[in-house]
This record gives sequence, structure tokens and C-alpha cells, in this order.
Amino acid sequence: MYAIGIDVSKSKSTIAINLNGILLEKPFEIKHTNEGFDMLLEKIKEFPKEAIKFVMEATGIYHLPILLKLLELKYFIAQMNELARELPEYDIVRKMKGIGNKICPRIIAEIGDVRKYKNANSLIASARIDTPPYQSGKFTATNIHISKRGNKYLRKCGYEIMKSLKATKPTNDSSVYDYIVKKEIEGKPMDVCKIAGLNKFLRIYYARVKEVYN
Repeated sequence: MYAIGIDVSKSKSTIAINLNGILLEKPFEIKHTNEGFDMLLEKIKEFPKEAIKFVMEATGIYHLPILLKLLELKYFIAQMNELARELPEYDIVRKMKGIGNKICPRIIAEIGDVRKYKNANSLIASARIDTPPYQSGKFTATNIHISKRGNKYLRKCGYEIMKSLKATKPTNDSSVYDYIVKKEIEGKPMDVCKIAGLNKFLRIYYARVKEVYN
């Protein structure tokens, strides 16, 4: 089966084409124009239509142009939000701070099956989030390198979660929020604080979701 994921934004979408769970090529972007849609059709013209399943999320009205064109051509389309709710980990992930209805299926999709990771460190490594800033004696690095390798979509999704989480102090389950604040009090740059928070978030995510499957 060809599973084609569509990450929709206001004027463009990011497309990822998988065959039986294997990414066929690097994700690419198309604009929400006739030319952009033709580019997508050109990519999949050799695939049997009955073997293609499009997966996308409903994002207000932004997903409608590409959705309507695909429906017109009678492609199978599933909304990510609906599919995600059927997964065993959905309720656990949805309850985590910083996670809303829209971002929940995105983070689940980007991480995938946690059982493929040996441990939480392996999950963090997949996003290529570097370790906290180097500190020795009176010297503390004020900048850290963020690798351009790894899953940049997982990083983007994670940063959105950190932004949402930091906007309002949780009344419970506040360990990630508290950790970010701790780094801020230590005088770390904001980007460093968010990366540190995302590291902690992914460790908690791994532990909680892995428990669902044990």
C-alpha cells in the first residue's frame, strides 16, 4: 500500500510517500495551486489508484483545496485525527500538557511506533536534538548546534508543543514546564530552554506510551 501523508499549512503542503512503511523519497512541498497539484499527480501517476491512501489532517479551511481535488479524482482519503483516535496511545498522549486535538495526531505520526526505539535516547536521537549546552568552570556555552539531520518535522512539532506548554502554567503534570523554567532561571537562552524541555518531554512520552504496549 502507498500511504501518502499530507501535512497542510495555509498555502502549501508537505508530502511524504511511503510504501509499506518505507519512505520512498525525501518529503517535498507543493503549493495549493493547479501547478502544485499537478506536481503531486505526476509523482504518483505510476501507482495503482486502488493501492493509494492519502492521510491528512483537517486544519480549518486550509486543507480544503487539496481535499476537494483528491475527492474529485476519487482517491481514498483518511483524516489523521480520526485514524489517531483508534491507536492505543491516543488518550495517553492527548492528556500530556501542551498537546491539543490538532497536534496530538501529528506527534504520534512523527514518532510512530515507540517499540521501534531501543530506549528514550534512541527516540531523542531520531530528532537529532543535541545535548544541553556545555558548561565547565566559569564558562557556559550560550549557543548549541541543532542538527539539520534527523526528523525535522518531529523537531518542528516538538517546538510547537513546547510553545503551547509554556504559554500557561499547568496545575498538574508540570515537570516539563518546571524544567524549562529552571533552565530560564539558570540564564540559558530561550532556544536552549525549549530544546531541554523537548528532551524531557520525549523521555516522558516514550515511558508513558511504551507502558501502553507492555
